[in-house]
Amino acid sequence: MVAYRNVDIDEFTRIQYEKIKANMGRYIRLTSYAEWPSRLEEIEAAVRLIQARGGKVVFLRCPTSGAYRALKETHFPRRDYWDVFAARTSAYTLHFEDMPLVRDMECAEGTHLYVEDTWRFTAVLAEMLKEMGVLEPLRIRDTGGVEPGSMDGEER
Repeated sequence: MVAYRNVDIDEFTRIQYEKIKANMGRYIRLTSYAEWPSRLEEIEAAVRLIQARGGKVVFLRCPTSGAYRALKETHFPRRDYWDVFAARTSAYTLHFEDMPLVRDMECAEGTHLYVEDTWRFTAVLAEMLKEMGVLEPLRIRDTGGVEPGSMDGEER
């Protein structure tokens, strides 16, 4: 048993896995999953609307591990879903398997990072987003003379 914040994580993982496994069958039977490529046009229209207003859109596939990761890959293979989506969108896409420093992170119950790994994931993600041109280096701007301790933020 692995103790994590007073929870039997092994038992919790087993229960969650069974729930997810049952739900996967439901997802696969949905018409929208069978027809999901046709929905990409709707998603792309929303992406382009955001981009037209100067925004940047990033789709991120966060880390998973263990039985949950295997289940997802069995039912929704990356090559048939993520890779198709990534090739057809003008948005930035980033899959955790393409992030060498995080691809093998273990998740508490298969879907959530351990708190000890969150800092590393965040740092790697931020660096990759900078490399992709999504994030720009921080610039400190003049605040216009707001005095420290001012409650209303008015210039003095």
